[in-house]
Amino acid sequence: MNTFADSLFASLILVAVLIMWLPLLPRDSGWARRLVLGGAAILVVRYMYWRTVVTLPGLELSVQSLWPWAFYMLEMASLAGMLIGSLIQARTVSRSAEATHRETQLRLRGNPPFVDVFITTYNEGFDVIERTIVGALSMDYPRYAVWVLDDGKRDWLRRYCEAKGARYLTRPNNHHAKAGNLNNGLAVSAAHTNGELVMVLDADFVPRRNFLWRTVGFFDDPDIGIVQTPQHFFNSDPIQANLVAHRSWVDEQRYFFDIVQPSRDAWDVAFCCGTSSVVRRSHLGMIGGFPTDSVTEDVLLTYELLRRGYITRYLNEPLSVGLAPEGLKEYLTQRSRWCVGTMQMLWLKSCPLWAPGLTLFQRISFLWLAMSWMVTFPWTLATVIAPLLYLYFGVYAINAEWQDLLNHFAPAFAALILSTAWVSNRTFIVGITDVTRLVMMFTTLQAIAQGLLRPFGQRFKVTAKGGDRDRAVVQWRVMQNFLALLALNLVGIVINLTPYAIIDDFDQQGMNIFWSIYNMALMLITILVCIDLPRRRKEERFDTGETSRLSIDGRIAPCAIHDLSVSGARVHLTGDNPFLPVTNHSHPTLEPGMARVAGPRLQLDVDGVGLLACEIARNIGSHEVGMRFIEPGQRRDALIRKVYTSGYSNTPKQAVPWKLLIAVVRRVFGREPA
Repeated sequence: MNTFADSLFASLILVAVLIMWLPLLPRDSGWARRLVLGGAAILVVRYMYWRTVVTLPGLELSVQSLWPWAFYMLEMASLAGMLIGSLIQARTVSRSAEATHRETQLRLRGNPPFVDVFITTYNEGFDVIERTIVGALSMDYPRYAVWVLDDGKRDWLRRYCEAKGARYLTRPNNHHAKAGNLNNGLAVSAAHTNGELVMVLDADFVPRRNFLWRTVGFFDDPDIGIVQTPQHFFNSDPIQANLVAHRSWVDEQRYFFDIVQPSRDAWDVAFCCGTSSVVRRSHLGMIGGFPTDSVTEDVLLTYELLRRGYITRYLNEPLSVGLAPEGLKEYLTQRSRWCVGTMQMLWLKSCPLWAPGLTLFQRISFLWLAMSWMVTFPWTLATVIAPLLYLYFGVYAINAEWQDLLNHFAPAFAALILSTAWVSNRTFIVGITDVTRLVMMFTTLQAIAQGLLRPFGQRFKVTAKGGDRDRAVVQWRVMQNFLALLALNLVGIVINLTPYAIIDDFDQQGMNIFWSIYNMALMLITILVCIDLPRRRKEERFDTGETSRLSIDGRIAPCAIHDLSVSGARVHLTGDNPFLPVTNHSHPTLEPGMARVAGPRLQLDVDGVGLLACEIARNIGSHEVGMRFIEPGQRRDALIRKVYTSGYSNTPKQAVPWKLLIAVVRRVFGREPA
């Protein structure tokens, strides 16, 4: 027991030292990254050696032999992927200073390169694509044309583009989906504008006004073929929304765009992510246009250009904002498509693992991407079923005692988790990140099988965006798997705590019961993620904190705009709220129609937009009101520009762990955070 206590104490000391020491190190410093990630890698390799030499049974044709070996191989592949990730993330770079220098040179030079801006669309509603077109037409770059590439062939969109001054383009068929649409845009625009550069926007991504000034200057470097910028979102993704953690947890892509891509860029192996990117037209012509061999044409484009010596530069600045998938079904559809696209690339002659023209490190960088699908999710499944196999059949995955686990696994696990958390700058938290992988697990495993066994000939699945989200929707097909796993874990634990226990090995029983309890906690949270909660507002609101003026029947009252959307605003009044009903000041909401029938004539002065006629939607308190804009008319475009292209943000860039914990606990018990 003393040995066990000593091992536990040593592990706890390691965790305490890391927790106190890591925040003191400069996260963006190369030496600090190499020290932290290198130290964690040493402990991981030490654990891998112990697992290989000590814990494996003799190889026989039996379940008790084959299952530990299968589990071991998945674990080693997962750890190998983590080691590759540590190597890549040992560097990072910020290109903002370079972007500023290049922008200055570009402005001084005059006559910047002409850019064709392609907006690809298929079935998005007017409310989604309107803001993208308005935003694209509002960029302050002097030489560009906006092309709306409509594979939905909609007359109303054609008429809207003509009215706004955007070029509208369709094609007779939808061959090769998005890549084919882009290639059609290349061919037609070549005969008209023939921009030296091509900017790509998805239909739901709105560029900020300075997007092109910040990116075009990089193309003065002849080695750069693509400039990619991050994807930021103005709404919560399904995990944030369904856990009611939109104020305390980041969207699922923050770790990739804020941490991984800058590290890949430091090694010149960043890759294109489709939307919010700019590419040289001449380089596209060199490879026959956007690649059509994979549904992830953006990644394939990156490696096709790398083979020819042209890199993708990554500028980590929020130069556009988009709409994240609003429902879990759409979220999983999108991720599955990305997975299938990566699997398709493994079947191509131009696969980066063996195509000529790439360096060893460039091939390793693609291997890491492929492993993030091919290894991560099979490994996740293995960790889910491993304790169940022991609880029900006595088949163990790891044959080890508690003391050995504390001596080898605990230090490696603690160092790996804490170093990743440190590098991630609070965009990774163990547990919630596990839930993200868990909720994607079954659909991603199907996508892996499809991509490996029947990779081509599948219909391109567009991620649905927009639409009404005013009702709760239970995703039963996803949830049922986790309900079953939760029940199996619970029953397995109960059985083995009774006289009818299937297993009697104390070390193995304790380890697997603890493992099952952890899995059950994750599954409970995952089940909650499977319930799409209603979205309260059709339009997202952005915190502004701007001073303003409210005209009340011609009288001017100073106020502040707390948050703003295209449809309304929350306004803080300097004095008492004059709109509270006289007979009942405690009632927070006016009766429907009251403001319209008997209320004063109201106009809110929004900076950069002008006076907007409005009505009281609800009273929030003695000093605040919610206002609804009344037919903004010609000022609607200015309002869209104000809301979506001014740099406002309403989603967190870093997690707040203690608030996240409170949000999750309250959600588990059926309550929303206060």
